[in-house]
Amino acid sequence: MLPSMLVYGIAFYMNVSAPGNDVRGAIYRDCGMTTDVVSAVLNSFLEAFRYMKTFNWQMTLAVMVLLGPIMWRIVKNSKCRFRFPGILLAWSICLYATGFTSSLYVTGAVALARVVNAIKITYQILLVVNEIYWLGWICKKLEQRKNREETGTDSKSVPFVFFVAMGMLMLGIFAMDSRKEENYSSWAAYHYVHTGEANEFHRQYEERVEAIKNGGDVVRVEPYVFRPWILATVDLSDDPNDEGNAAMAKWYNKQAIICTHQETDEAKN
Repeated sequence: MLPSMLVYGIAFYMNVSAPGNDVRGAIYRDCGMTTDVVSAVLNSFLEAFRYMKTFNWQMTLAVMVLLGPIMWRIVKNSKCRFRFPGILLAWSICLYATGFTSSLYVTGAVALARVVNAIKITYQILLVVNEIYWLGWICKKLEQRKNREETGTDSKSVPFVFFVAMGMLMLGIFAMDSRKEENYSSWAAYHYVHTGEANEFHRQYEERVEAIKNGGDVVRVEPYVFRPWILATVDLSDDPNDEGNAAMAKWYNKQAIICTHQETDEAKN
């Protein structure tokens, strides 16, 4: 590992000591956060804990609970000793925090969505890894206290009550979620079908298609009143050059398609 660590160390020094850093840092001084190396590293931990609330939404917790029984069976059959889980946890926190360091050092803030998405993926992977490792550590500790010969039962089996408990916990997480239609696609499908919004969207879609086919070279359509996100994430724009408008106009051999959004009362006055 020493050669690779040496290369990374030299590259890190060249990166942080480059003269362009001072020029770039002067541009972002007004962000309210300094851009020196030490501050970027320390503030990355603060940002890491601040974003945990955003990343730990109900769907994440539900998936962690769902994976619990599967992971337990896996670690039961594993020969890994799962030693020192605290070290893995500390390393994971540091690795997760490094995702914020570069943005803080470059701009003094974490603003780009693509950066946050990459950090979120890293966080969720580390979350799964830590769940497996901690469950493995607990499993091996229990096996040390009570082995198969002493109990006369299969130590690799999982009590049925464990699955019941996990199921109840998942139902509890689901019940407390105030944004079920956004977080659970299966529930969203049930919701939009039974409220009639899916049917209304289908009716409006058919009317729009007919209006486009029977219209002239330039067609004006009304925006959707009901637009379930699992069927349509965005609507057409009032700009005929917008990507969605232009693609649909090309498909139906029209010169332009414009979605006329309703004006507000202030605009009308």
